[in-house]
Amino acid sequence: MAKVKDLLCIPVLKDIKILAGKSGLDRPVEHVTVMEVPDIKRWLKGNDFLITSFYSVRKSEEDQRALIRDLADTCCCIAVKTGQYVKTVAESVKRAADEVGLPVLEIPG
Repeated sequence: MAKVKDLLCIPVLKDIKILAGKSGLDRPVEHVTVMEVPDIKRWLKGNDFLITSFYSVRKSEEDQRALIRDLADTCCCIAVKTGQYVKTVAESVKRAADEVGLPVLEIPG
């Protein structure tokens, strides 16, 4: 089974940056899911590589931190496309990801 760090070696993903949660790069990847709804957890299957623009939590760093904590037991990583809805991933969100060992990746615009 592929791990998060394995996927980051694929040429098409070479521009993705690891922002936080490096201790979780050995997490297995079983599914790829796109999130733009606030209640995403009920749609996850486990070990999801979650792709998001943070649209549903774009207005609140607190909501972004809560999302990270909530998904740490279900997702293998969260890849955030920055630019349109969030310019950057906030330092407090990165710290939350480090605390729970959930890799947060940045998909550049």
